[in-house]
Amino acid sequence: MRSHSKDRKLTRVLGVSLLALALSTGLDPDYPFAQDATPRVQVPGDWERKFPVTISPRGDLDRSVSRFSWIWKGEPMDWFVVVLDQRMEVLLTSDHISGTNWSPDASEIANLVAGQRLYWYVASGEGPWQLRSDLQSFALR
Repeated sequence: MRSHSKDRKLTRVLGVSLLALALSTGLDPDYPFAQDATPRVQVPGDWERKFPVTISPRGDLDRSVSRFSWIWKGEPMDWFVVVLDQRMEVLLTSDHISGTNWSPDASEIANLVAGQRLYWYVASGEGPWQLRSDLQSFALR
């Protein structure tokens, strides 16, 4: 009979302890973080992804496009430029470019319609491993 009484006491103490823990956690929901701490995922520098940044063309242009330029601070890569119309259909795609600018020839520039808002981006690679700039807009007057 005594062993039954000890088990009951142990169960009560354990139950009260767990209720106290649940209550304290409920009152401080971001436990175990301090109030001023924001949890963040930190990625090692080797995993940091870099993206190309488009420079020109951008905005409204009074002349035809003579060159597409972008900034890339990583290792040298092969790039391609894609120009889209307002419906996001491809008007022009470059071949592989080894630098950070591309000058389309006259026949390629003829595909760009004046008075229309156009979009372009630069990319390298394929599929999920593709590095790609933001979409940049420009218009030819």
